[in-house]
Amino acid sequence: GDAGKGLAPQNDLVIQTEVEILRSDRLRRQVIERLGYAKVFPKLADKFAAATAAKQQDMIAKGVVALGTGLKVESAPATTVIHVAFQHPDAGMSALILNTLVQEYLVYRKQVLLEGLDDIAGTLKSDPALASFEGKMAESRPWL
Repeated sequence: GDAGKGLAPQNDLVIQTEVEILRSDRLRRQVIERLGYAKVFPKLADKFAAATAAKQQDMIAKGVVALGTGLKVESAPATTVIHVAFQHPDAGMSALILNTLVQEYLVYRKQVLLEGLDDIAGTLKSDPALASFEGKMAESRPWL
């Protein structure tokens, strides 16, 4: 039956959330920051080194987009499996970027899940409408 439906996230929603985290711009930016722009984009290393801070940020933003073109993240239907691949002309760089992405994903995922819940709980605790509702519910149902 429908008993318990909605109590725990459904697998497809959880998997879609994980896929979106893996595809996020922020995660790709973290990969560039961790490895260094010059290592990820060696042909642009000199231009990056000579650029102003504002231009470097612009180059990083374009690098985030470029990494997205080589990244493939998809889930298999009716499973909890997520396939992640990265294509780059240099197989060694492809492996390094993909491994770094997965490492950064694990860190970022933990942040999103833990701090995200803290943000939600903090917002709910400070919501006067919720406090009023909970007070009325406690008065009308003292046995709960």
